[in-house]
Amino acid sequence: MSWYAAAGRTVSFIAATESWSEQSGSEINVIGFPGGDAIAVSIAGQRETTRTFKALLATKTDYDTLRSLRGKAGTLSVDNWDTAAPVSAALKQIAPDPIQVDGEVYVQLQFVLY
Repeated sequence: MSWYAAAGRTVSFIAATESWSEQSGSEINVIGFPGGDAIAVSIAGQRETTRTFKALLATKTDYDTLRSLRGKAGTLSVDNWDTAAPVSAALKQIAPDPIQVDGEVYVQLQFVLY
């Protein structure tokens, strides 16, 4: 079982491995000067790493709790991805699908790892 804990609350969920994406980037600008082959490279530093995936929450209450944790610093542990230890993360976005007949909720989650 995977989980996210922040602000004294923990929400467990099942992560869908086929939807996983972890993006990292950096800000690099290349400036060319007119009339020559000279360039300047500006390396502004690394940008955040984001992890996005679909998850299944057991109840709408779990969804409401997780939604209330947006923007809060916490720890994230996803089965088979964070095998060594949980990672520091903040929930950036949560987007639900319609609630299932049995009360379960599928959501698209995006976390910023730090």
